[in-house]
Amino acid sequence: MKRAEILLAGILLLGMPALGWAADGPDPAPVRAALDAMHAWARGGGQLEGWREFLLSDVLEAELARGPKADRLTLAEVFDRYAGGAPGTASPPIVAVRQALETYLRELAQAQIAALARECTKAKADFHPLGPADTQQARTLLAGAADRLVATLQSDSDRANASQWQAFLQLADLQAELRKDQPDLDRLDAIYARFASGHEGLELSVFADVRRTLRHYLVARRAAGHPDLKSQYETVLDRLAGELDALGQGFSSDTALGLARTLGWLEDAQQAAELRRRVAEQFAHPNVCVRISGRLLDAALGGSVDETGPVEDVILSTTIRGTDHTRGRAAVELVPSLGAGELDIVFRGVTETEAIGYSSGAAVHSSSVTHIGVRKRLRTDGRRITSLPAQAAAKVETTLHSVNPGRGGWRAQQEAWRRAEAEREPSDRIAEEHARQRAAARMDQDVGRQIEALNGWLDRWCGGFERRGAWPRSLRAYTSAHALHWAAVQAHGALPAAPLPPPVAYAQADLVLQLHESAINNTCSRVLAGMVL
Repeated sequence: MKRAEILLAGILLLGMPALGWAADGPDPAPVRAALDAMHAWARGGGQLEGWREFLLSDVLEAELARGPKADRLTLAEVFDRYAGGAPGTASPPIVAVRQALETYLRELAQAQIAALARECTKAKADFHPLGPADTQQARTLLAGAADRLVATLQSDSDRANASQWQAFLQLADLQAELRKDQPDLDRLDAIYARFASGHEGLELSVFADVRRTLRHYLVARRAAGHPDLKSQYETVLDRLAGELDALGQGFSSDTALGLARTLGWLEDAQQAAELRRRVAEQFAHPNVCVRISGRLLDAALGGSVDETGPVEDVILSTTIRGTDHTRGRAAVELVPSLGAGELDIVFRGVTETEAIGYSSGAAVHSSSVTHIGVRKRLRTDGRRITSLPAQAAAKVETTLHSVNPGRGGWRAQQEAWRRAEAEREPSDRIAEEHARQRAAARMDQDVGRQIEALNGWLDRWCGGFERRGAWPRSLRAYTSAHALHWAAVQAHGALPAAPLPPPVAYAQADLVLQLHESAINNTCSRVLAGMVL
């Protein structure tokens, strides 16, 4: 594939435009009307059942019947079928459903967010006074994180570096305070400042876990029995309602960060767990989406083969030596799958062989044509790539050119010809089996090297996020008929992800990266929150 043929869609920073909505939820009638029209169009072309199954019409109809209680994540899966760029989905009746469903999803999100804002007032009655059990739970989490950090440092081969970290972070003092019934909170504040000082390395998860749990413990100790906690709780819920109302009108990074801080306060104060869960579910759409077309994958992993090399084999006690010339092409074929990203690397080619077989002093000159097909399945969960053993098929057709018996006259030569002809058919079948084994082993070897290199790159790339505790909450890989997709929810704790599925990207692009602004904010917050920079 020429470089100019690779189309790259730019990075999209996605927001949520404001749309009107009804207090009791949007009207699903436009979606139903568009869906009925699409079904009529498909029925006229004799493809109704196929389109109903692929576009999840039964699922869509069931969710529309639920009205304002429809599950937006389920509707997003349906929307992905319409928006994924599969062949035929650019037909006007299908586009009409997609557009109506996109509007419905936005209005439904806003209606459900508004309903959550109204729930904030009701949640004021669910105030939970903090007591000894709550602080003990926070202390247990902190002690566990501190013990893991100490164990990690003790296992460090650089003993001087480990000792310096232990001294700087005052881990012995931290563990001593945790053993007291009444720890010195000012002393713990000073230790927390060490963990939040911004030194390189403190962003790693083994340090960040202590920083987060220490902060949580300090909040719990000071909030337990505090006379103003209930009034602060009610004020925070009022602020949460205002932030939800604002986000219902349009997503903005400032409001989203305010929402995260508000939810973080509720989490630290161990309040409104059910409300926090529902808010998190409301902002749980993927905020990082990647799409790689089959064409680009084919350009990267496929290619033409034209190789010449020696061949040596033993068939029916005959030693065969000669030269192979193989021509063909390896191609990528996507395997539609919702559970994982799956594709096949398929080689189809022809090997032409000129060889001489030696047996009992006789020499047989022959040529053969072998038609070869090899298929190897690759799978990815988004984090690593695995594969299944290659499967191969071969068909051999041999032509005998001359037979030299080595000794004797014309009778010996006739006998040698007769024997060679009699063994040609069974020899071809054995040669086919050997060709299958060689082709499968070659595919396993060549693709295995590519997988090893790709997994090495993934380990380096993903390992940086994992070591910093910033690996996505969820990561899903899947394949459609025309592309390999990744969808990640980059959010942790109280941090909100995207409120809506991503908009439709350019269907002909070979590489698409869609980033919702929450993904960037959440990654930075997870790695750097509480740090002094």
